[in-house]
Amino acid sequence: MQTPKSLHLSEIVEYGVNLLLKSGITNAKKEIQWLCEKKINNSQLLYSKQKKTLTVNEKNIIIEFINRRKTHEPFQYIIEEAPLTSISKSTL
Repeated sequence: MQTPKSLHLSEIVEYGVNLLLKSGITNAKKEIQWLCEKKINNSQLLYSKQKKTLTVNEKNIIIEFINRRKTHEPFQYIIEEAPLTSISKSTL
Protein backbone atom coordinates (compact mmCIF):
# COMPACT_ATOMS: atom_id res chain seq x y z
CA MET A 1 0.00 0.00 0.00
CA GLN A 2 1.47 3.32 -1.14
CA THR A 3 1.86 6.14 1.40
CA PRO A 4 -0.54 8.96 0.48
CA LYS A 5 1.05 12.10 -0.96
CA SER A 6 -1.79 14.17 0.42
CA LEU A 7 -1.49 16.21 3.60
CA HIS A 8 -5.20 15.78 4.42
CA LEU A 9 -5.62 14.20 7.83
CA SER A 10 -8.63 12.12 6.78
CA GLU A 11 -6.64 10.44 4.00
CA ILE A 12 -3.66 9.74 6.25
CA VAL A 13 -5.93 8.28 8.95
CA GLU A 14 -7.77 6.09 6.42
CA TYR A 15 -4.43 4.83 5.07
CA GLY A 16 -3.16 4.14 8.59
CA VAL A 17 -6.28 2.40 9.81
CA ASN A 18 -6.38 0.11 6.76
CA LEU A 19 -2.69 -0.77 7.04
CA LEU A 20 -2.82 -1.39 10.79
CA LEU A 21 -5.97 -3.50 10.55
CA LYS A 22 -4.27 -5.65 7.90
CA SER A 23 -1.37 -6.05 10.35
CA GLY A 24 -3.74 -7.25 13.09
CA ILE A 25 -3.91 -4.02 15.10
CA THR A 26 -7.63 -4.04 15.91
CA ASN A 27 -7.66 -0.73 17.79
CA ALA A 28 -6.07 1.16 14.89
CA LYS A 29 -8.28 4.25 14.71
CA LYS A 30 -8.20 4.78 18.46
CA GLU A 31 -4.41 4.44 18.54
CA ILE A 32 -4.06 7.06 15.80
CA GLN A 33 -6.37 9.33 17.81
CA TRP A 34 -4.22 8.83 20.92
CA LEU A 35 -1.11 9.56 18.87
CA CYS A 36 -2.67 12.84 17.69
CA GLU A 37 -3.43 13.74 21.32
CA LYS A 38 0.11 13.02 22.50
CA LYS A 39 2.34 14.06 19.61
CA ILE A 40 0.33 16.56 17.58
CA ASN A 41 -1.61 17.99 20.54
CA ASN A 42 -4.97 17.73 18.85
CA SER A 43 -7.43 14.86 19.13
CA GLN A 44 -10.45 16.72 17.78
CA LEU A 45 -8.91 16.69 14.31
CA LEU A 46 -10.24 13.20 13.70
CA TYR A 47 -13.83 14.22 14.40
CA SER A 48 -13.84 17.52 12.55
CA LYS A 49 -16.15 17.82 9.55
CA GLN A 50 -13.73 20.16 7.81
CA LYS A 51 -10.72 18.83 5.92
CA LYS A 52 -7.70 19.40 8.10
CA THR A 53 -4.44 19.88 6.26
CA LEU A 54 -1.42 18.65 8.18
CA THR A 55 2.02 20.14 8.13
CA VAL A 56 4.70 17.93 6.58
CA ASN A 57 6.09 17.34 10.08
CA GLU A 58 2.69 16.27 11.45
CA LYS A 59 2.20 13.89 8.53
CA ASN A 60 5.67 12.42 9.08
CA ILE A 61 4.89 11.82 12.78
CA ILE A 62 1.74 9.87 11.89
CA ILE A 63 3.40 7.91 9.06
CA GLU A 64 6.35 7.00 11.30
CA PHE A 65 3.90 5.80 13.96
CA ILE A 66 2.03 3.68 11.41
CA ASN A 67 5.24 2.13 10.10
CA ARG A 68 6.47 1.27 13.58
CA ARG A 69 3.11 0.07 14.87
CA LYS A 70 2.43 -2.22 11.88
CA THR A 71 5.46 -4.27 13.03
CA HIS A 72 3.70 -4.65 16.41
CA GLU A 73 6.10 -2.37 18.24
CA PRO A 74 4.28 -1.55 21.49
CA PHE A 75 2.19 1.60 21.36
CA GLN A 76 3.72 2.83 24.62
CA TYR A 77 7.27 2.59 23.22
CA ILE A 78 6.31 4.66 20.23
CA ILE A 79 4.61 7.46 22.16
CA GLU A 80 7.21 7.17 24.94
CA GLU A 81 4.56 7.05 27.64
CA ALA A 82 2.71 4.40 29.60
CA PRO A 83 -0.32 5.14 31.79
CA LEU A 84 0.04 3.90 35.34
CA THR A 85 -3.44 4.67 36.64
CA SER A 86 -4.11 1.12 37.82
CA ILE A 87 -1.07 0.90 40.11
CA SER A 88 -1.72 1.68 43.73
CA LYS A 89 0.72 3.60 45.91
CA SER A 90 1.30 0.49 48.04
CA THR A 91 2.70 -1.28 44.98
CA LEU A 92 5.32 1.41 44.55
